[in-house]
Amino acid sequence: MIERVSTAGTHIEKLARQLWCPFARAWSENGAAYNRTPSGDPSTKARCITVECMAWQWLLPDEHGSGDLGYCRLIGREGRA
Repeated sequence: MIERVSTAGTHIEKLARQLWCPFARAWSENGAAYNRTPSGDPSTKARCITVECMAWQWLLPDEHGSGDLGYCRLIGREGRA
């Protein structure tokens, strides 16, 4: 389980990489793209790619006192994925 860094829905990059992303895709052996398992659970291979994604937003250091927090702009700072 991922522990939230703050109540604002922000994450340290390495923790965010452990979160499932509804926009990420993994590839099956037959070439099909997926982001959920056959049972409907989020796939462990479809994770947030953080800074490699154009939706990742770093927080400015003066917003929280450090330079290592960010969030997904598609989900928002509330983190309601």
